[in-house]
Amino acid sequence: MAHSQNGHKRKRASRSAHLNSLHHNSLECLETRQLMASNILSVQKLTPITGGQLQVSYSLMEESSLTSSLNFDFYRSTDPNFDSSDKWIGSKSTTASSDLSAGSHLVSTDLGVAMRPDPSRPYVIVVGRASGLLQETLVSDNSAMFRKYTIGVISHGGIQGSQNNIPQWEAKIGWKMQDYGYDAVIPFNWAGDSYTPGAAGKQGPRLARKIQLTAENLPADTSIDLDYIGHSEGSVVVSQAALWLQKHPTANFNTGYQRMTLLDPHAANPDAPNNAESVSGGLAGWFTKRIISWYKGNARDPLVRVPTNINEADVYYQRTPLSVNPVNGGLYNLLGQVPVIGTARYIQLNSAGISHSGGGGVNTWFYFNALPAFQTGDQPVNPSILEAQSVTVQNGSWNRKNLITTDTQATWSGISAPGAEVRLYLASASSKPENSRPVASAVANSTGQWSLQPSSAVKPGVYQVNIRALVASGLPRENFKLLPTIRMGKMTIPSSRSVQMKSIPLQTSPLAIPNSLNKNGIGLKLNDRLQTFDPKNRKLFSS
Repeated sequence: MAHSQNGHKRKRASRSAHLNSLHHNSLECLETRQLMASNILSVQKLTPITGGQLQVSYSLMEESSLTSSLNFDFYRSTDPNFDSSDKWIGSKSTTASSDLSAGSHLVSTDLGVAMRPDPSRPYVIVVGRASGLLQETLVSDNSAMFRKYTIGVISHGGIQGSQNNIPQWEAKIGWKMQDYGYDAVIPFNWAGDSYTPGAAGKQGPRLARKIQLTAENLPADTSIDLDYIGHSEGSVVVSQAALWLQKHPTANFNTGYQRMTLLDPHAANPDAPNNAESVSGGLAGWFTKRIISWYKGNARDPLVRVPTNINEADVYYQRTPLSVNPVNGGLYNLLGQVPVIGTARYIQLNSAGISHSGGGGVNTWFYFNALPAFQTGDQPVNPSILEAQSVTVQNGSWNRKNLITTDTQATWSGISAPGAEVRLYLASASSKPENSRPVASAVANSTGQWSLQPSSAVKPGVYQVNIRALVASGLPRENFKLLPTIRMGKMTIPSSRSVQMKSIPLQTSPLAIPNSLNKNGIGLKLNDRLQTFDPKNRKLFSS
C-alpha cells in the first residue's frame, strides 16, 4: 500500500514538473514575442559624396532604445534589387549612442577603390541591420541604392599616320569598353592637329567640353565615373582635360570616381622628367634626334600630371633601348617620361618586345593584359612588382648601399609578381652592369614570395648586385619577357687577409634592405605602393 502511495506521489511530482516545464517554455516564448518589433530601422537614402565616399540617411523608431549597434553592408549589383549574387564591397558599423537614438541620422564611410568604375555592376546598394534586444520583423525598408554611370575617355598621341582618323588601337579600346557596358565612350580625335607642335595642350579644354556634352545625355542629377586613358602625348591631353574639369566642377562628376591610366606618357617638352628617346647612330640617327628636339622645343607641352581630383592613377611605361627592339625602322624609340607630377602607381614594362608604340607597344600590351580588368572593376595585375626585403647572412652589416659580409652564400628574399622567375646578378664593381652574370634563380610562389642563394660560394671581392624578374609579356604574337630590375648596391666580401669581422658562428641574421635601395634606374620603386612626385624638389615620395 505504501509502495502504491509512493508511486502516486512520484507521478504527481512528475506531472507537476512537466507542467512547470511547459509553463517555463511558454514564458520563454512569450518573452521572445515581447522582444519582437515590427520596424526598428528605416534606410531612406544612399548618397555618393566624392570618389569612394558615401553617406547613408536612416531613421530609428522609438523601440530603438534597446538597439546596441547598427551595421551597414555595401554591395555592387547588376540591377537595383539586392540578392545573394551581389558583390560585397565593404561595411560600416556604429555603436555610438548618438547614432542609436530615435530619429533621423546620417553616417558616412569611404570605400576607396571598391567604388572604381565597374560597368558590369553599375548599382551601389546599402543594406542596414540593427542588433540588440529587439528583433526586427519588417526589413523591406532597410536598403537603399543609386546607379553609377561611367564614361570612358581615350586619347592618342601626336603625329599620327592619318590626319583624319584615330589609330586602330584607340578604336579597339573604345569598342571593348562599349562591350564592357560603359554608358558612353569618347575616342578623342585630334589627329589633324597632332602634327602641329604645341597642339596637345590645347586639346584638353576641347576634350573636357566634349565630356560635359556627353554627360548631358545621361540622366540628370546622377553620379558619373570617368575613366581616362591617354597614350604618349595623349597623356597631356587627358591630364589637361581633367584639370579643366577640376576648375569647372559639376556635381555629377564630383560625386563620381575618376581614374586615370597613362600609357608611356611622353610630353613634347625638353624639360619633362627623364625626357629621352633611344636613337640609332650614324647620320640618320643624328638627323632623327634633331627633328625630335626641334619638335619638343617648339611644342613645350604642359608636363603630364595627375590632378588632385583623380582618385586613382596607373602609369605603364617602358625604357627599352633601340638596340634591344629596333622599332620605327631602327631609327628611334621614345621612352616613357616618368615619374609624372602627382600620385600614381607605376608599372614598368621593359622587355625585348615592348616599345613606345606599334604592334609591341605599351598600348598594345595594355589592351591585352590590363584592359579586361576594367570590365569588372578589378585592379589590373602589376607584373613589375619587385622588391628585395631582406638578406640573410651569417654575419654582415650595411654601410649605406654597401653590404659587407664574410658570408659567401647570402640569401636574398622578397616579393614579385606571382610565378615570376627571379634572378640574382653579380658583376665586378668596376665593370659595366651589362657584364653581370646570374648566380642564383628562383620562381616566386603564388603569393609572390621568393628567395635567392648562390649555388656555390662567391669569391671575395666587391660586386654590383642586381635583381631581375622575368615575367611573360602577355603579347599574343611573341613570347617575350618583361624584365623589371632593381639595383641592390654593392656587396663586399673581404678576403681572409682583410680586416676581419666578428663572426657569429652557427647563426644567421636577416638584415633589412635599406630604403635607399629597391629602385630601378630612374629612381622608382617597383612595388604596388602609390608614389607622389614633387616637381619643385624633384623628389619622389611613397604614399
